[in-house]
Amino acid sequence: MTKISTGCVSIDRIINGGVPLGTPIGIYGLQNIGKSILATQIAARFAQEGYDVIYIDTEAFYQLQEDWDRIFSWFEHRWDLDSDVKDKIEIIQLRDLFALGRFFGIEFQLIQEQARVSAMAKFPKKWGSKATKVTHQSQDWITYSQAYKDLGKCEKPGLVIIDSITVPLKSKISSVTQNFPARASVIQTLLDTALVVANEFNVSFLITNHGTKNPMGYGVQPWGGGNMIYYIKRWIGIMSGLKADRELFGDQIRRIYRYRWPGLMTTTDKALLALDTGYVDMGQADTGSVQL
Repeated sequence: MTKISTGCVSIDRIINGGVPLGTPIGIYGLQNIGKSILATQIAARFAQEGYDVIYIDTEAFYQLQEDWDRIFSWFEHRWDLDSDVKDKIEIIQLRDLFALGRFFGIEFQLIQEQARVSAMAKFPKKWGSKATKVTHQSQDWITYSQAYKDLGKCEKPGLVIIDSITVPLKSKISSVTQNFPARASVIQTLLDTALVVANEFNVSFLITNHGTKNPMGYGVQPWGGGNMIYYIKRWIGIMSGLKADRELFGDQIRRIYRYRWPGLMTTTDKALLALDTGYVDMGQADTGSVQL
């Protein structure tokens, strides 16, 4: 199986040697911990290896071209990338759940009944025609999605990123208990469809996700419940460093660990989110803070 290094040995070790082609992987953690930076670093590594990348930005992290240029320049300088490497990454701005669904060929319908939301999904073959609700999509059906068409235009498709999946869901479906079935239905439909597309082109599929308190009382787990954890079985968890480490390395120290189905935190390590460099191994960067 082909694996692409993240550019940080500590993180590669967590996921058994790098990001494997043709499989899903997730990055999660609390707000402003550095999830988008790691996603961008992985995108840069794929592009450096000659792969085309589709980067779906749902949080407006790269809404301004200058922000994208600034952060990508870290990796251009770090790895002395050719000028055409950056062109292999396409940034797509999708702001809400409905736009994200349409990109993967899904028409979501949310029905509000007081505080409760129920969800339906339709899979139209042609937008503008009468959509028919189906239970199981087929390989033939998926060819009508914009994701399929965009990947088909790539010279060497390698990676699709959704950064993040949390915001589109939270903006339309509140996290109250009675909405858990609707949330689970949307997560299942969206991820199942995205994985069909990824498998068709043998590309890696990466999502970033917020973190939430583990109900077992330790650490942080991916937001979204069991469906999220089940579909994306390989998770890179990012947490701030322990107090003793922060005293030595400052706020840039990160604890990195693997979170895997059915809900186990394993294989912990440390890395530095370094100023103007991205994620590097311990001892490879000066201390300093990163502007996220």
